[in-house]
Amino acid sequence: MELINGVWMFESEQEALQALKKEGKRLEQLAIDLWRQYLNSYKPERYVRKGKSLTSIKLGVVKKYDEDTLCIELTWEDDLTYHDSYLTGGYPKGNSIMLISEGWAVSRGWHRNIYRFGYYEGWHYLDKLVKAFEAEQHKGIVLEMQNSGKAVKLY
Repeated sequence: MELINGVWMFESEQEALQALKKEGKRLEQLAIDLWRQYLNSYKPERYVRKGKSLTSIKLGVVKKYDEDTLCIELTWEDDLTYHDSYLTGGYPKGNSIMLISEGWAVSRGWHRNIYRFGYYEGWHYLDKLVKAFEAEQHKGIVLEMQNSGKAVKLY
């Protein structure tokens, strides 16, 4: 690996592939560990967790992004992160990863003043994941968070 015009370049595609796989696995483990940390932070009183959100974290395979760039994607599978509302009566499905990360507040209903049920300030899960990854980031690897909240990519 060498620095060329301010950019770290790998000596070969094989070197880049190995580094990307290693960093992808590290990112996946950080995502799992941080989510477990959140899950262990409290025990719900009004509902039962089903554990699907933890199994939603999936590391993809390395793909060619363009002629000079490889990427690998970490995703949170929608089928495992979206869930029906505990409450009945037309409440929309919620993405547990995004709700926990960003927080929520309901505007009506008997539950609106119940902490972590009617409102929550957010745990900033995705921000914590990016910060933890970048604390030991490999030279030549770039983390990109997609706005959809569904995936992060390493280049």
